[in-house]
Amino acid sequence: GPLRTLYGTVWSTVSEGQTDGASVADSAYGQDGLPLHTDMTYLRDPPGLQIFTMVQPAQQGGESIFGDGFAVAQQLRETN
Repeated sequence: GPLRTLYGTVWSTVSEGQTDGASVADSAYGQDGLPLHTDMTYLRDPPGLQIFTMVQPAQQGGESIFGDGFAVAQQLRETN
């Protein structure tokens, strides 16, 4: 589950060390690549900032893809 800190709620996406019974069914706990997506936009107040850290780099792969949703929305406004 989330960790409460001075800066707000922090989620760990490491499956080791989770409390017994904690669900790791979310794709964040896997090793497969993820397509472009948004996180927690179903919440009334979704996170305004997310910071990703890495404990150990992948031997192979490990690339990340990020999209600028504001730029996409602006381009849609300009073309449609």
